[in-house]
Amino acid sequence: MPAVGSLIWSPGKGASGRSKTHAPRGVNRRAMCYHAAMQTFTWNDIPEDVLNPLAGRKALHGKNITMARFRFDKGNVVAMHHHINDQITIIQSGKVRFNLDGEIKELSAGDFLHVDPDVPHGNEALEDTVIIELFSPIREDWIKGDDSYLRQK
Repeated sequence: MPAVGSLIWSPGKGASGRSKTHAPRGVNRRAMCYHAAMQTFTWNDIPEDVLNPLAGRKALHGKNITMARFRFDKGNVVAMHHHINDQITIIQSGKVRFNLDGEIKELSAGDFLHVDPDVPHGNEALEDTVIIELFSPIREDWIKGDDSYLRQK
């Protein structure tokens, strides 16, 4: 892991002042990691990883937390899964049906929920939906590319 204050990869302008559109060799562009005392971003700065024809993800990994913005088009289904991370899910827009270990909840813009570590959960977008999620610790599985449950059609 790089020292605090080092940029693994960030879109924008490189040292030459030219636009930087590709991650440096050896850096996973899907897993944008940044470790610094403070750096500002907008969602437009982070490239979308297209997960399937109905879903995309933008993620930023800090030292102890991952933040992600999901675009789920109506009908997208995230298969039941579980992980070691605490998860906070915020519905920014749209409507989604969550299955939390067999308990069904429909959430819409402004709603949020907490999912404890290792609790099975999944969801279905009932409308075009944007979701913000926070995870702690960071999503090492995403950094390693182990996210097939999100890539199902």
